[in-house]
Amino acid sequence: MKYTNMLSFNTRVIVLFISLFIGMPWIYFVFEMTVLNAMLIYMIATHEKFSKQFTQELMSSQN
Repeated sequence: MKYTNMLSFNTRVIVLFISLFIGMPWIYFVFEMTVLNAMLIYMIATHEKFSKQFTQELMSSQN
């Protein structure tokens, strides 16, 4: 899953430093609550879809 690294520490620190550098620390919290949470929800849904499909393939190959 290509967006996994976006949820890491590096992305958070980069956004935090930029928001502090421009004097608007609230941007970090908005980014954390909107962008990163939306990415997390997308990644969970995608992972569950892949897992369900993989489980179905495993079950059909056993029969």
